[in-house]
Amino acid sequence: MTTFFFATVAIVGFAAWGLFNRHILKSVSAHAFSTLVNIIGTILFIPVALTNLSHSNTRMAWLAIAIASAVWATYSILSSISTKNTEASVRAPLSQSKLLWTVLLGALVLREVVTWQHVAAVFVIFIGISTLLWHPERKFGSLKDPGVRWTLIAAIFSAFAAIADKYALGFFSVELYGFLAYFFPALILLAFTPHQGNDIKHLLKTSKIKIFVASVIGAASYYATLKVYSALEISVAYPLLQLSTLLIVFGGILFFKEKGNLWQKIIATIIVIAGSVWLKLG
Repeated sequence: MTTFFFATVAIVGFAAWGLFNRHILKSVSAHAFSTLVNIIGTILFIPVALTNLSHSNTRMAWLAIAIASAVWATYSILSSISTKNTEASVRAPLSQSKLLWTVLLGALVLREVVTWQHVAAVFVIFIGISTLLWHPERKFGSLKDPGVRWTLIAAIFSAFAAIADKYALGFFSVELYGFLAYFFPALILLAFTPHQGNDIKHLLKTSKIKIFVASVIGAASYYATLKVYSALEISVAYPLLQLSTLLIVFGGILFFKEKGNLWQKIIATIIVIAGSVWLKLG
């Protein structure tokens, strides 16, 4: 029941976070956005981390957090760039390739047992989401399109980030790891993108309330995600959390009046739910 609660929070939260990000990134620097979100997330996680500071003080533990931090810093930038520069009708279907990467990496890196039901269920979810976002006049794009390349690369790093989280949670409490997973990437982003002060000031001046709300939602959703990762195998948890894509689409219908192809969206929803149930039973 607790895992179901955290999964629901993560799914709903990341859907809201995705909508906020898409709106904000249209007019601001992707680098500044990524840096500021990580800084605010670090601050938000301080009281959470203080509730449980348990960790393994071994070389492998700190190597795990170092790798996870580097992956997260890279993914944060790639995700923001792809969101800013790629149309949603192109980015969303392409980004679902991360489901396949996650199941594969879960088997190779974490030695998780992946059954044919898991693989089949992931493909069903992929088909469902692709059906939801497909339109005869929309194409997945060309590899010559920079936005397409950014999206595909970001999808790979998204899978690596999930694997890194799952592995590092074996050494740290969820609360402490959540703080570290924001803190170190924030330092990395500040170190490697030092000339972004004006962009951050502009972001705070024009969208400080939005960025704060987005950061709170993102931090809460990430905490819930870590709770799910700590309870379930990554090959099951990660695809299930991708249900947030459905809510983003329905959020578009509700808030942006995107009511076209309604039956297509209903059919796709049924396919994705069926795939998720199959994945859980597998």
